[in-house]
Amino acid sequence: MKLKTMLCFAIILVFILTPAYVNAEDEPIVYDFYFEESFFYYVGTATNVEIEWEDNHLHLVTLNGPDEGGNGDPYFMLLIDPFDGDLYQWCKFKIKNNSNAEFFQFHFDAGSGIKGDTNTLVPISKDDEEFKEYVFNMKDRNLATAEWSQDKRYPFTLEESLWTDTIRGIRLDCMFTDFPGGQILTGSEFDLEYIAFFTSEEEALNFTPDRTRTPTPEPTKTPEPTKATTSAPTSTATSTPAKQDEKKDESFPIHYVLIPAAVVVAAVVVVVILVKKKKK
Repeated sequence: MKLKTMLCFAIILVFILTPAYVNAEDEPIVYDFYFEESFFYYVGTATNVEIEWEDNHLHLVTLNGPDEGGNGDPYFMLLIDPFDGDLYQWCKFKIKNNSNAEFFQFHFDAGSGIKGDTNTLVPISKDDEEFKEYVFNMKDRNLATAEWSQDKRYPFTLEESLWTDTIRGIRLDCMFTDFPGGQILTGSEFDLEYIAFFTSEEEALNFTPDRTRTPTPEPTKTPEPTKATTSAPTSTATSTPAKQDEKKDESFPIHYVLIPAAVVVAAVVVVVILVKKKKK
């Protein structure tokens, strides 16, 4: 009787923990810059742009614009954990565009690197006086805009969206007007409060960031602006993603241990019961 009780307990444990694990995978993936520590956790290598954290958001100021002989192509790497692009197709961000940019620009790495056909553009308003939110489908925007927004010197044909399988890296250009680069004037400003990815449009539309948590202690000194680098104009068709830094403060999910342990316990109990019956 005790063995049967143990078996029932192990089976119940598996059924309780497994749904929790599945649901956890469907939670929104949020990069919220409302708290200052997010500046250190999620902002990677920056090029042609200086980035600071101020007033609960990222503040970007562009460098190397066409007015100074550059191509006005600001961007930085968003430090992410890989996730399923087919599951997380919907995106939402909150921005204030103080520049002449007509589009918010993404690039991403889905296994073949960051290149021209990963270019993804989202129309945005110019010269904003307040923050605005945008919701869109990454697959649709990539397929709709990558080809017509390509650098004409490096033509390609995109038959289906590359936002699929595992998304390994994301580059946020944020501001884009035209090729080559982005043609964003030097000194243009842009504010980003958060960017998040969702499994459905409804979830994205109804999303509000959680601002009730207690932030981690602030650093002992105000963070310096990111050390932006400038580079000669390059084609988006040949550019490669910057190496991402390791994310800090990552914890090991407890369900990775509990679920296998519960399965092992159940298996052992079954074997013991079968052995007991065989001896009888």
